[in-house]
Formats: sequence, C-alpha cells, structure tokens
Amino acid sequence: MKVNSYQLTVISLLAAVFFCPAELTVKLEPIEASRFVYEPFSLQLEISGDTAELPNVPSGSGYSITGVFQEPDSGNILIEIIAEEPGILTVPPFAVSTSNESIQTPPLRLPISAPRRAREMDLSIRFSATRLVVDQPVRMDVVWTSKVPFTRSYELQLDLPLLRNPAWEVYALVPDVPEKERIGLPVNAQRVIARNAQTDDGFELGFSYQLIPRREGVYNSGAQLNCALMESKRSPSQYPSYFDNHFFSRPDTRDRYERIYLSADGPQLTARALPEEGRTVRYSGIVGDCAARAKLEPTDTVVGQPMLLTVTLTNLVFAKHIQNLPEATLDGIGPEFRITRDPIHISSTATSRTFTYIVRPLRSGLDTLPALSLDFFDPEQQAYRTVRTAPLAITVEPDGKQTVYTPSRKTDPLIPLTGIRNNRKESEPMMYAFLEFLTAHGWTFWFLPPLLWLLLRPWLRRRDRCRTDPAYARALYALRRFNRTVNTDEETSWKTYLADRFDLAAEAVTFEAVRPHLQHIDEELMQAVRDRFNAEETTRYAPPGTPEKRAAAVRKLVRRIEKAIPVLLLLIALLPARSDARPEPVERAAPADDLFEQALEIRAERPDEAAPLFTEAALEFEAEQRFFNAANSWFFAGENGRALA
Repeated sequence: MKVNSYQLTVISLLAAVFFCPAELTVKLEPIEASRFVYEPFSLQLEISGDTAELPNVPSGSGYSITGVFQEPDSGNILIEIIAEEPGILTVPPFAVSTSNESIQTPPLRLPISAPRRAREMDLSIRFSATRLVVDQPVRMDVVWTSKVPFTRSYELQLDLPLLRNPAWEVYALVPDVPEKERIGLPVNAQRVIARNAQTDDGFELGFSYQLIPRREGVYNSGAQLNCALMESKRSPSQYPSYFDNHFFSRPDTRDRYERIYLSADGPQLTARALPEEGRTVRYSGIVGDCAARAKLEPTDTVVGQPMLLTVTLTNLVFAKHIQNLPEATLDGIGPEFRITRDPIHISSTATSRTFTYIVRPLRSGLDTLPALSLDFFDPEQQAYRTVRTAPLAITVEPDGKQTVYTPSRKTDPLIPLTGIRNNRKESEPMMYAFLEFLTAHGWTFWFLPPLLWLLLRPWLRRRDRCRTDPAYARALYALRRFNRTVNTDEETSWKTYLADRFDLAAEAVTFEAVRPHLQHIDEELMQAVRDRFNAEETTRYAPPGTPEKRAAAVRKLVRRIEKAIPVLLLLIALLPARSDARPEPVERAAPADDLFEQALEIRAERPDEAAPLFTEAALEFEAEQRFFNAANSWFFAGENGRALA
C-alpha cells in the first residue's frame, strides 16, 4: 500500500497532538477592577500545561510584594501587592518553573488611583450655640449634600472627633420623619439614624446630636468623610430597610469605583464654668428655662400606706440627661413623710422629664404635702433661679388604733412597682414577691410543656428504636464508643468500632473477617477499608525505613461506612452469609432458612406475599429455639411486638 505525502502529513499532525507534551502557558491578571495606592490588591497567575512551583516575585520600584500563595481548589497562584505611588504600575516579568521547563510572565501595566477630594459633595456642621456654660445642652446638626445619588456611596467612614471627647455627654436624636425617609449611617463606627431627603439641587442627608459639656474648656469641632463612589448605582431594592443599606457594604472585586474624601471645619466651642455665687445644694444640673408641677395619688390614705408622688419638669431645652432630683429637694417634704431616694419610674419627652417616687405619711392628721423646690441656671440672666411645685392637699387617717407609723429596719425593702397594690384601709401593705412574679410573667409557664416535648422527642424515639431494633442499638453503641476513643488511639478505636458493629472480637479483626459484613457497599469504599488494614500492617511489620502507605483517615472512613450500610439491611448482614458460587457442595439449609431467604427475594416486589413467609419462618425458628433469627423474621413480618418478645 502506498502512502502519499498528504496522508503522511495528517499522521504526523495527529501524532504531535496526542504524543507531544502540552505547551506551558501562563496568564497574569489583576483580580480587583479598581486599585488604589497603599491598598493591597491581588494578581492571579493561571498556569496551564503542568503544575508549577511558587514563583519568587521580588518587590520593585513603587510597589511591595506582601505574599505569594496557591489556592487549594483551583490551583492558581495569588500574588498580593501594595502600590506605593499613584499612576501606572509596571510589574516586570518573572520566572515560573515546573519540573520540565521554565517560562517568563509577560510584563503587566496597571493603573493605580489615589483618593481625591469630592467635588460633587459638601459637608457642613452647625451648632445652636458656641459660647456655653457647663451643663448647658447644645444641638449639633450635620448636613451632607450631594449632586449624585447616595446609592453610589459604599464603605462609608464618617468621623466626628468631638463625639469621642470624654468631657462631653452625647445623645443621638432620631429625626421626626416617616420611616421611609430614614436611613442608617456609620458615624464613629456606630449606627446613627439620619434624615434622607431629595432637594432641587440634589440629595441631602442630615442627622443631629444633643451635646452637654461637663468640663470647662475650648473645643474644636470638625468632620471627616471617606467612601467609595461607584461608577453606576445599584437597585435600591437590594437594601430593603434603612437599618441595613449600602453605606455599610464594601464594593465587590468586579466593581469600578473611586475613593473620595471630604472634610468640614466646624466652629470653636467655649464652655465656661458655672458661677459659685448663688449656687445651693438644690441645684438640679439644669441650664435654661424650667417649670415644675407635682401630683399625688391617692390623696385619701391611712398612716404608713404608700402614695405615688409624680414630679414633672417642663419647658426644658433637653431632658434625657436629668437622672434624678437633688437630695435637698426630696428632703423638702419634711420629717413627717418618708420618700424613696431613687425614682421607681422615669419617663421623658423632648422637653419634659417625669419622676415617680413612693411617699409614706408617718402620722395621721396630715393635710398638706409641702412644696418641692429646686434650682436651675439661667444663661441669659447669668444667675440661679428657683422653681417650686404647688402644695398638695391630702387626708391621712389612723390605721385602726395606730396613729404613728414606725418603719422597721429588719424588714426587706419594698419591691419597686409600676403601680400601687392593696392601697386601701386595713389591708396588707404589699403582695408577696412570688405572686408578683406570677402576675406579670406567669404566662411563660404555658410554653414549658411543648418545649420539653420538643427537646425530649429525639431521645425518646432513639430509645424506643433501640428497644425494637437490636442492629440499630449495636450500631449506635459502636459509633458512640468510637467518638469517645478516637482522639486517644485511632487504630484501637477503628478495630473496636468494627468489632462492636459486626459482633467480632477486637483482637482478631482483619479485613477478611470484616469483608462478609460489607458486601452491600461499593467497591471504592471496600478498597479504602482494605487500604486501611494494609497501611496498619505495613507500619507494624515492615522493616525500618519502608515508606508508609497512604490510607483514608479513620474519622472519614467511619462516616462513609455509616452512610453506606443501611440499618435495616444490617439485620440481614448479621445472618450467616450465603454464597452463590462455592467450590464444594455444602449441606442443605434448614426449611426455616429457605423460607426466610425466599421471603427476602420477593419482599421488594411482592410485600404482601412475603409477609406470610416471614411469619412461617419465624414459627420454625422458634421451634428450633433460634430466637435471634425468629426476632428478625417477626421484624420483617411487621410484628414488632413479637420481635421484641
């Protein structure tokens, strides 16, 4: 047969494709779409054709290599790099070596950006007053305006140094707008609720704080803002609430964005000390206007019985920083009344604060609760002023024959309540603490029974199955014992597990002894078990210096065996194994064994015909006193009670 030149060329090309080694190729590209100076980014090195070693990538002019490592899944090599100068970064070629050859990477030129000042945004800070005295509240408003949508801003960092000064108390204010117009902002690494509005000039965000100086001094104010400005905005439906939004998210590696910054210089704040002249022990810590009123419930009582005294301070500039009334103010009710020093309830609004105390009359015949007075500082008049509540009319009658109430120091202190209990004549002063708890929280006991049932249900089902299924009980015991001992000795725990699982002697467990019980698993798992036994024998009997044979970990192997062996089929595996091809004839099995095997063969296709055969086999096994086989037959026949018996 003649072979022309065309056929010879085709044969040569096919031989080159199938028999020549693959050409080594490399591809070097950045992972991040946006890169900035002094921010680490990664280069991905893809190698095709052979497995390469980690290359030696030196640092160069304008950049530093901080790490070179290989991904375990893809096998690609990642190079972490930090640019030290903005502009075009050139990564020169470097060598990539394999076991057969070496190749140079192509040069890589990458644009490196630097953060810029935001031209499309503005940040401003305003204060309600700049010349203050100690304890005088001042409102700070921060407004952030932008000509581009705020949805393009990611990874926001907004810093206000004044809020971290320990000389100031800070209270964040919630904007009085609907929820759909609110948005969360990270301010000093804390979430603050801001007002989100759209104006004619663009977009606007605003939030406020109430600040209270506690020490005199001169303080500077200012703000710094940094964020990532995306090239295109995403759908606002990705962030369904103002609590979790784009300001707290970082851009993805495939996103293109800019780093921008913005700063604002606020006014200088001066806090002067309060004058000592005219200051009394009744000073309440309030600076500004203040009015007070009091209310007493009930006004008709008996001696020693508790009453609720409610004192409300109104016309305040700010109210949340007032925690209690001065001690001298509470002492103003006189020695004929006893009042708790701490309020049992405090409530407030934007300009008012309410305190509730418990008051007891110490003798009968009292008809007036004296007025309470407190001092506050007026910054306009630069003087202290006094405000008083009106006297309250009351009626105090004797408690039976008792006209004077003497507090006992041996009794337990009163439990703070949200109301008055048993506040009537000739009654006990207080309910027991246990009854108080049942009144407020007794409904929680209704959930205990279903919770206990849910917690105990898995344990009860596992216990019942262990009673009715001997194979399941043995498998569960073997797995638990293995988990307890695997950390101390893996080989011993491995053999003990197989012995407990298949009812063997732990000292004589070999692969040939275990193999008949693993006839239902796949060949790959069977080979893994064989390799485990071979590795142990190699370690024990091989001469010194023999390389160890690799085998699967014991924990992983046990998990695969547990998944591969069904518990119900384990009952069949525990019976004497039957082989279809034997070299020598054996004795015929008993009639009960034939019935049991026949029922197993038709059980999957014809379960109705298999059940009578299992029942007949069980009766035969009981007649031969083979009770374990009888239990298995009753179990497959559906008679769990007979099987347990």
